[in-house]
Amino acid sequence: MVKKRHIIKALALVFLTVAAATSMRAQFVEERTFVGPTIGLGIGGGLAYGLNGEYAMTENFGLIAGLGLSGFTEDFGGLGLTGSVPTIDYSLFMGYVGASYHFMPKKKFDPYFSLGIAYFSWDVTYRTSD
Repeated sequence: MVKKRHIIKALALVFLTVAAATSMRAQFVEERTFVGPTIGLGIGGGLAYGLNGEYAMTENFGLIAGLGLSGFTEDFGGLGLTGSVPTIDYSLFMGYVGASYHFMPKKKFDPYFSLGIAYFSWDVTYRTSD
C-alpha cells in the first residue's frame, strides 16, 4: 500500500509545478481553463491539499473538477484509559466534478456558487499502545 507521506510529497510536487506554470488571474473569462493548487483545514483539524480545475463554458457558467487529500490522528491516550489505548489514523482521498455560476465575471472580485458530486475514500489505521 502507498504510504500517506509519499502521496503528500507527490501532490506537493504537482502543486508546485502547476503553480509555477499557471498565471494567476482573478477574472473568469469564457473558453479559458483555470487550474491551481489548494490548501486548507481538513476534517479533524488536519491539513487538506488539493488540485482544482475549471473550464469557463460561457461568461457565467463553468465546469469544475478536483482532487483532494487530507488526514488526521485521534489519540485516546490522554483520556485516562487503562490497558490498550487506541490511536486511530485517518486518510481521506476525494475527487469531484460539478458546475459553477459566477455572479460577477471579468471582475477582480468574483463570487460564485458551485454544485457537484464527489467521491470519498477513507483509509483507517487502528493502533494500540501494547
